[in-house]
Amino acid sequence: MIEFSYSILNLGNNGDFKTEMEQTDLIFESQSAEKLFTVKQVLTRTDRTIWKCDPDKQIEGTTFVALKKLLQVTRKCKN
Repeated sequence: MIEFSYSILNLGNNGDFKTEMEQTDLIFESQSAEKLFTVKQVLTRTDRTIWKCDPDKQIEGTTFVALKKLLQVTRKCKN
């Protein structure tokens, strides 16, 4: 019964079963598209003098920040 209930919760819009990962991907894609749309709307109304141009030479920590290991997952294997 528990498995059946869980399966019903995982039904997609067209009635097919969605895995938890597929559901997460769809949510992420939807949220990303919404945020991009909002940013584009704001940028079209922003005064061009506020926009900064890239400098001739990029210096990490000064002109940009590198996002390292942002989406990486570290897994430890049990032996």
